[in-house]
Amino acid sequence: MSLKASKAAYAFLKELKEAHKEGLILYHSCGCCEGGAVLVYAKGNFKLGDSDVCLGEIEGVGLYRQATQEQAQNAVSLTLDVKPLEGSEFSLSYGYGKSFYLRP
Repeated sequence: MSLKASKAAYAFLKELKEAHKEGLILYHSCGCCEGGAVLVYAKGNFKLGDSDVCLGEIEGVGLYRQATQEQAQNAVSLTLDVKPLEGSEFSLSYGYGKSFYLRP
C-alpha cells in the first residue's frame, strides 16, 4: 500500500502542525457518523487500539485506521487530499473551512 498527498494536503497539514506543536495523528474513520472522514487529533489525546494500523506517514504525521477496513478496501494506493468543506467538530481541522479525505 502506498500513501501520497496532494499539494493542498501538504500545505494544510503544515498549517495544522504549526498551530498544534504537540504533534498530530490522522485517523481515517470508517464509521457511520463521520462518513469515512480523515480526522486530525493531537498525538497525546487519541488512543490507538490494538486493531489500528498505520497506512503511512505524511510530513511525519501517521495516518491510521482499523485493520479490518484496510483489508476490506484493498487499495493499492491512496492520496490524502483536501476539500473545501468544514470537517467534524471532533477534528483539529474544524474551523478552517476545509477537511482531509482519501481518494484512490
